Amino acid sequence: MTKLSADQVSGVLAIAERAQRADGSYPLNEAALSGLQADLPHYVRQVDGELAAYLQYDPRYDSAQLVVDPQYRRQGLATALLKRAGRVPVWAFHDIPAAQGLAERVGYLPGRSLLVMAADIDELKRPREIPEPTTPRLGVRPYRPSDLAELVAVNAAAFAHHPEQGQQTASDFQALMAEEWFDPTGLLLGFDGDALVGFHWTKLHDKLNGEVYVLGVAPTAQGKGYGRALLTAGIEHLGETGVDSVFLYVDEAEKKPVKLYKLAGFKTAHQDVLYLPQEKLSRDYEQ
Repeated sequence: MTKLSADQVSGVLAIAERAQRADGSYPLNEAALSGLQADLPHYVRQVDGELAAYLQYDPRYDSAQLVVDPQYRRQGLATALLKRAGRVPVWAFHDIPAAQGLAERVGYLPGRSLLVMAADIDELKRPREIPEPTTPRLGVRPYRPSDLAELVAVNAAAFAHHPEQGQQTASDFQALMAEEWFDPTGLLLGFDGDALVGFHWTKLHDKLNGEVYVLGVAPTAQGKGYGRALLTAGIEHLGETGVDSVFLYVDEAEKKPVKLYKLAGFKTAHQDVLYLPQEKLSRDYEQ
């Protein structure tokens, strides 16, 4: 189906909450929650007239998110949904044992992995011996509405290799900026002279927890220490808000950002894994 009813949306949220209580992690991310109202491929399974399992596929990223009500697991519902959706890649947040078991049963193997890194704000503020950049100091200021087009262009360049972030449009940015959590003072832009070369978008989840939401530097400006300068500026901003801890998501394959975050004091808390059908991995290997 391409549209969920209001009752179905409520049902999905209800089983997601039950899954969180059972597994210790929420099975749907921000994009999937926004997608509940969108015109996307949605697949549902019912048991005795009640919603028992749900899969959302986003063709833009060729990935799906899946949740099964804990009381109806091990009954073939997830297998049926994956078959109906065409054995699409599926995310496992926190890579919980239930997801690992399902992957093994249906012939899926780990593909892409996102590290979730975290640190106490005091640890991040601790002075570290990191070489200073040899280029002039980066000019940093908060976002203004007139920056939108340039920000979108820098984001697209910085994340051209990224299947989700790199495809963000001006409309996508504006939708995020319309959310209650958005604070323009937490979206820090870095300028080399008059040119926007990078940005650090921070996010407050509550009074105690902040996030390095997006940190990007244009390819032409990389290797100059700008990423570290923007990371430091964002951490200082989050510290001023009073948070106790900060977390972030980073692709495990991105060695330079992972190294940057480790040097800053972040440690891996857990990981999210994109599981791929074994036949897809085989085809990619043969190519």
